[in-house]
Amino acid sequence: MPFVFVPFTHLGAGRRPGGDPVGRHYTGRWQTAIVCGADRVLTMTETERAYYVEAGAPATAVHVVGAGVEADVLQPGDPDRFRAVTGISGPIAAYLAPLHRDKGLHQVVDALERHWPRIETLNLVAVGAPYPGGSQRLALLNARRPGQVHVFDAIDESFKRDLLAAADQLVMPSRTDSFGIVFLEAWAQGKPVIGSTAWGMSDVITPEADGLLVRFGDIAATAEAMWRLHNDAALRERLGVHGRDQVTARHLWDHVYARVCAACEGLGL
Repeated sequence: MPFVFVPFTHLGAGRRPGGDPVGRHYTGRWQTAIVCGADRVLTMTETERAYYVEAGAPATAVHVVGAGVEADVLQPGDPDRFRAVTGISGPIAAYLAPLHRDKGLHQVVDALERHWPRIETLNLVAVGAPYPGGSQRLALLNARRPGQVHVFDAIDESFKRDLLAAADQLVMPSRTDSFGIVFLEAWAQGKPVIGSTAWGMSDVITPEADGLLVRFGDIAATAEAMWRLHNDAALRERLGVHGRDQVTARHLWDHVYARVCAACEGLGL
């Protein structure tokens, strides 16, 4: 029976793939052996593909297929409805991920704490499963900036679209993503994104074309990126439009399905 494997490898933010605790967790010898023994390996990015080819997987067996979203995410959200329901006014930076350091939450909070005078009108809307450290950091930030920090642990798809339609930017400088579907969801609403330079993210986000990239843990660079998007409506528009074009051209599930079928051709599936 043919064996097709989708590893969803998180290569971390070290100086080489697997060079930090997150990367090592996903690139153990047994995991790499499974990948190298598969008939086909479907990776999220070219960086992930290159890692496994260098590790010994046959180049002809490893294919980049990427991730995708359903076409209905392209339906416009309702920013006015979001603001009416939540009572939030003013510009919004959205964070949609578990409230965890590895997803970049602490980096975003530190950036806001240290540099908020430059972006004092910015609201942070954080959506994700709570973690003790992250939830505490958000509570402290809210105490310092009451009314400007809003936390939700679960939302439906309609609310998510409305949030992204209302937001000015999505910020998630994570080191634990093999792709980052939330970037596609933000682009679908025409919004720019901030991600990290962790392995593979630069394959998804093209700096200055559809988003901005910062090093994982770089608080000053994160604050600067958030300030740029907060302060420059033309930049937000240009990056968001290009991101939406990328989604419609490459990242709907129909596109991904076609790439999967092409990659698995000849396996008799």
